[in-house]
Amino acid sequence: MKKRLLTSLVLTTMVIGSTNSLNVMAMECKPNSLRVSGEISVPKTAGNFDEFWTPENEGFLTSDGKEKIHSFREKVEKGERLSEHEKHEIKELKAEVIKTKLGEQKFNELQKLIEKREGSTDLTLEERARLYELDKEATGK
Repeated sequence: MKKRLLTSLVLTTMVIGSTNSLNVMAMECKPNSLRVSGEISVPKTAGNFDEFWTPENEGFLTSDGKEKIHSFREKVEKGERLSEHEKHEIKELKAEVIKTKLGEQKFNELQKLIEKREGSTDLTLEERARLYELDKEATGK
């Protein structure tokens, strides 16, 4: 009787302990979902819309791109929701601006650092600093 009680107690403890360790593993291994084209959130309000689309950043767009951004801004200001296609277009335009601002080489470096950070390997201190510098240069903040 004591042996069964002890065995069930040990098994219960093991099961509870293993679920806690699985939760810790799931939290530690959760990838960061930051990508070059997806890192800048899609606007939900007119105030959020202007965070990236400053006159300086809009200057990197073609006239067609500027028209699209202005129509998206007007739509958001009216309180209308953007379609998935429109959200995708905004992300593409932002990636285009970032690529223009940084240049091909720095843009590719930024993309590789973000992909590495998303993966299972950790960034070194130098890589984190470089990622911060490139992000700061790309966003103008």
